[in-house]
Amino acid sequence: MEPRKEPTFSYRMLRAVYPVFQVLFPNQAIRADELARAMVDVVLRQTQERKGLVFENRDIRVMVKSQTP
Repeated sequence: MEPRKEPTFSYRMLRAVYPVFQVLFPNQAIRADELARAMVDVVLRQTQERKGLVFENRDIRVMVKSQTP
């Protein structure tokens, strides 16, 4: 599989800056795969077990970390 070629300069720049942004502002950035895992987790575990229907980035990270072996 070939690495994805970013369509514009903006995409290339954001991809390069994102790791720094994630370190400086950990509660403001979340990866798409983490979001997807949290969405599946909510569906599989039923939303009644969670404390609400709105999840912040830190809540999603906790869900993802609890799922990884």
